[in-house]
Amino acid sequence: MGAFEFTQLEFTGKVIARPPEAATRILWKWPERSIQVGAHLTVCEGECAVFFFGDEPLGVLAAGEYQATVEALPFLSQAVNYFTGGIELVVGVYFVQIGSLPPAYCEGGLVEVTNAKTCKRAEAVMTAYVTVRIAEPSEFIAGCASQGGVDGNDDVMRWVQQVFLTSATDALHLHFGERSELSQESLDEFIPELVCELEAHAQAMQDIGVMIEELVNVKISLEEF
Repeated sequence: MGAFEFTQLEFTGKVIARPPEAATRILWKWPERSIQVGAHLTVCEGECAVFFFGDEPLGVLAAGEYQATVEALPFLSQAVNYFTGGIELVVGVYFVQIGSLPPAYCEGGLVEVTNAKTCKRAEAVMTAYVTVRIAEPSEFIAGCASQGGVDGNDDVMRWVQQVFLTSATDALHLHFGERSELSQESLDEFIPELVCELEAHAQAMQDIGVMIEELVNVKISLEEF
């Protein structure tokens, strides 16, 4: 099938697939609010397709070729539009990359404290390179929607990094409690424990369907005001 033929079929609703120009997008949403019953669905290697009816996830498809019928995909029964004679499915279709995403540099403030050594106010600033993967695509999409619909890889990664910093802040509070003074030495000693905690159980990340696979070059510095 030529490029022109693909485009014509794709946007008349006969073929549902990620277009070539969106091949590198972490998350891409089919632009229409409905698809035709019997439409051909193509899910490429390295991605999955997630179906939503309103805010409710209906099902997830792994890589493969499918027909959008209730017989082939029973979860679509909730999305049949009987007002059009049952020829349309009112469903949102999202294509999500699976597997590890490229490592991303993350930097941000965690908490304001007093530097125990200098008695000056400071902010504990964390820097790290973070590798994550999307473990629960439905939760990931719902999280994106809660942000007003992040668009593009840069927006997605900025949002993931914000949630990562929230997880790091939670871990810091869990370890140090409500202490108003911290030393650089105590933060340096805390970093190995922080890395283990975040890689094993970063709740804020898990809440959006993302798992941390690797953290490297992790530093927390007290930057005085």
